[in-house]
Formats: sequence, structure tokens, C-alpha cells
Amino acid sequence: MQHSEDLCVLIQESIAWGRQLSDDAQEHVVQCSNCNEIALQFTSLDSLVEEAVDTSVPANFANKVMATIKGFDEVESLEAKGRVSILAGRIYGFRPFQYAAAGVAIFLGVVNLSQVLLSLLSAG
Repeated sequence: MQHSEDLCVLIQESIAWGRQLSDDAQEHVVQCSNCNEIALQFTSLDSLVEEAVDTSVPANFANKVMATIKGFDEVESLEAKGRVSILAGRIYGFRPFQYAAAGVAIFLGVVNLSQVLLSLLSAG
């Protein structure tokens, strides 16, 4: 088997992806020090991860996932029924509408304050 950088790259990628190596590729790994080193590093990395990481599925995992999905489905059904209006969110989030609403609120506040002051002054 020829020894070239391209071949090494292909074999090292296969090792990194955990793919099964052909007989020729396995022979190359034995003969090539670079590919052999990569194979040893990934083998030790795999064994380290297997020891350090708990890959067991927790109890009630499927139920928790389904409950989460059900929660999303309920929100989607509320939106579909019109109880949660996307249009209202867009209107209230529209900057000119916010300025206009704030202006009206300030105006009404000034009018109410004026009425209170006038009623206090006229009562006295």
C-alpha cells in the first residue's frame, strides 16, 4: 500500500469518525507511525470517555420529553385558536405604536393631574 499524505488524511478521518477500516487501511495504520499515533490517541480517548461519561438514560426520560413536547403543542394550539395573538405581539412591539401609546398615557396623566389641581384650587 502506498504511503501518501492524502491516504493518511483519509485513514485518519475514518479513525476519527469511528468507521470500520478496510484490511489495507489497517495494514497502513500498523506501518505508518502518524496514523498509528492517531489510532492510539482515539482509542485512549474513546476509553476515557466511556469511563468518565455516564451514557445511561435516566428514569422517566421519555415521559419528560413527551411532557415538554406536549407543552409546546398546547402553546401552538392556543395560538391556532386565537387565544394568543401573534398580531397583538407585533403591534405592541412596533416602535411607533409604543411612542404613540406612551404619548397618550402622558397626555391623560397630565389631564388627570390638572383636574385634581383645579378641583383642589376651586374647593379652597
